[in-house]
Amino acid sequence: MKICIIGGGAGARSASRGIRQLNNDIQIDLFTAQNEIDYAPCEPPFVLRGSLEWKDIFYSGNFYEKNNICVHLKSRVTNIDRKNKYIMVGDQTYPYDKLILATGAIPFIPSIHVHNKNFDKKVDRIKNLGVVFGRKMYFYYP
Repeated sequence: MKICIIGGGAGARSASRGIRQLNNDIQIDLFTAQNEIDYAPCEPPFVLRGSLEWKDIFYSGNFYEKNNICVHLKSRVTNIDRKNKYIMVGDQTYPYDKLILATGAIPFIPSIHVHNKNFDKKVDRIKNLGVVFGRKMYFYYP
């Protein structure tokens, strides 16, 4: 059996881990448009409020290699053919028996009015995450 997972966030990681725990023989292919997937994309707010540290939001080790999960980075799925059971990435097709959509969401980040110097320092650190996470994060300073 071959399972394709579209997405590279926490949902995709949980799905792949759950599948692997149930069966070691299933072929798992994970497709993400991201450049890397070794971090927890929902965790920066916990760092901002002081519940976690930056080092805590990155996954340790080589989870996907250890679990024999084929990761396709920089691979935006452009079409899903449900009838013939395949997905397309550019001009390449990948067949599947089961498909999991775990694409998550791209959050809307509102303007932030900063009045606290400590928070100001944390926001500066988050600006740099835009490069690490491959997404643009915008902050407004009045």
